[in-house]
Amino acid sequence: MNRMRLRAYATAALDDRIPVIALAASPFDHRSWEAVARLVTRVPFLVLTGPVEPVEKPSMHAHVSLIDDTLDALGIDHAVFAGSGLLGETVLHFAVTHPQRVAGLAVAGATGAAASLSDRSRWLEATITTMGDAGDPAVTEAIKSLAEDATSAVTRSKSALINLMNEWARTCDPREVGWILRAQSTRLDVREELAELTVPTTILRGDNDPHTSREAMSSLVEALCTVLHHVPGAGNILHFEQPARFAQAIESLLPFVCEGNAERNEAGRRP
Repeated sequence: MNRMRLRAYATAALDDRIPVIALAASPFDHRSWEAVARLVTRVPFLVLTGPVEPVEKPSMHAHVSLIDDTLDALGIDHAVFAGSGLLGETVLHFAVTHPQRVAGLAVAGATGAAASLSDRSRWLEATITTMGDAGDPAVTEAIKSLAEDATSAVTRSKSALINLMNEWARTCDPREVGWILRAQSTRLDVREELAELTVPTTILRGDNDPHTSREAMSSLVEALCTVLHHVPGAGNILHFEQPARFAQAIESLLPFVCEGNAERNEAGRRP
């Protein structure tokens, strides 16, 4: 029996280079990564969205297993993983459960900590909201509220964010949204396991991020033996608000990733 997989959107054909794989987070779809993907031109860039058929019980374990299955289906052994906000948390979980597949990490607005009860209530409410009609004024107001809650004043002044979110609400599958958000509610604390990783990592935080404080991210940064990069004029959806800065974070990892890939290939050719 085929296991369910995630939808994948690629900006270039896959080849022998290690690709970048980004996870699209609700309330967005793969288009929220388009600006970043246009700036990362040295390697293929793929965006993974929700399950094709979200029928299994939602959990973080199931979500990371789907990512693993999708990589198998695409023939990808290693990748640089990128995530922002809630799906940044998923990236961190994938890194500790499938470290052999992770060549590098670029994460923003995530802490590696377990989900709280208040988080679970908020995500459930967001799920119910997205199941409404996108043309309903109440849903439109809810989308605006989500945007205001997660972004900086600079981004909120631009119509592109609201337009994308409204378009997403009109076309999304509510089952997919509910599955992803409920999977997040089972998130565990993985900071201790992350300390065992030895891959190049960049951690970012928008200075106007209302959900992840500097203090909350300090233990994650310490576990990964890296530094925290502060990005002015950005909130929790940093890859959408500051795509050039996120692309720069990814690009900074690629020389180390390419060097490691060359060493693996050489080792594979030795008798």
